[in-house]
Amino acid sequence: MTTYTLLLLALPLLIVPFVVPIEEPAASVGQLIIAGLGLAALWHAFDTLDPALLRVMSVQSQEDGWFLTVTVGALLTGACLLPHIMQWRRLVLALPFAVGLLIAAPLHVLPLLIGLAVGAIPSLGTLIRARPRMQIAGDIPPLAPWQIATALVAGVAAIAGPLLVSLVALALLAWTALRRVTIGGVPLIAAVAVIAIGAWTWLALTIAGMPLIGFARFATDAPVSGAAALLLAAIALVWIVAVAAVGVSRADAHAAIVLPALAIVVVAWAPSTADGLAHWQPLVTTVVAVAAIMAAGSGRWTAVAAALVILAGTRAGAVGISGAIVAGCLPAAGRLVSARVRAALMGLATALTAAAVLTDEVLVAVTLAFGIAIAANLQRGVVARGSVAGHL
Repeated sequence: MTTYTLLLLALPLLIVPFVVPIEEPAASVGQLIIAGLGLAALWHAFDTLDPALLRVMSVQSQEDGWFLTVTVGALLTGACLLPHIMQWRRLVLALPFAVGLLIAAPLHVLPLLIGLAVGAIPSLGTLIRARPRMQIAGDIPPLAPWQIATALVAGVAAIAGPLLVSLVALALLAWTALRRVTIGGVPLIAAVAVIAIGAWTWLALTIAGMPLIGFARFATDAPVSGAAALLLAAIALVWIVAVAAVGVSRADAHAAIVLPALAIVVVAWAPSTADGLAHWQPLVTTVVAVAAIMAAGSGRWTAVAAALVILAGTRAGAVGISGAIVAGCLPAAGRLVSARVRAALMGLATALTAAAVLTDEVLVAVTLAFGIAIAANLQRGVVARGSVAGHL
């Protein structure tokens, strides 16, 4: 396990939300995000998180040495020391990680100072002590059992069901979640989502030539051309974004059941048109990441969770899958658990998503991580239980 030493030393940071003052659970979100981003950056650059090996590799190359030193500096201030350097409980939890980082870092003063300054950026909001913002909204209407059942069926159908069954389940999921979201009195977003999933299924069945084929077999057995993959990916993204809109609407009571189902569907669907998805991914990633940062800045954390589901779920690998599922569960967690648990989950979901995005969009991943970390550290909001405005 020496390869993953820094990851193991960073795990105690997940406990930080449970030791901070109750009125500041969001202050730890930035620490978790920066820790995840920094570890992912080191892994992508060196294929190891062993402090001793990292030091050896950095000594062999000046460029590697500077990169490692900047990253370690950012982790020291962003994940270990700031924003509450005088809180001994935070320092105790971060101390093993800090020691591991110091072992890994060669002595380069200038890059270390640069890294320390970069890592301190998300923490500045906690030092400013922004005024509390009250966001109190009305009661959330209870969900009917059939609405919960629809989300469960949609998730199961996406994994194991034929495309025809998935068509019905996913169309019902979209309509259930979005029919109350109207434009000029018309549920246009719901209609677009239903039409999109219908078009996708019709095209997929036409290509496959088998009415009972499922997502898994379609990804491996269907003769999908390059043009068809582009079209299938575009249509599917329309449906995904439309359903994720439940997180930004006033009807986000459904997000607690819709977003976990959406995460499962996206993870199950993505391999079916991986080539087509890769074509659209840079544009979609940039737009959705900006939307996530804007939502975090206004304290709409359910919208942030919806964006994270899209960003993480459309990328292959265990990190993307984990990020999508954790993000999808955030609205449900907001109704069931404490602010401390929600803070830990938000930090973890964002860190996993940033790590997944880092594989193909470095600048967007860094911007996403720092944007949400800054927004979280600035939050001093108090939101009434049952609010439709998601919160930490």
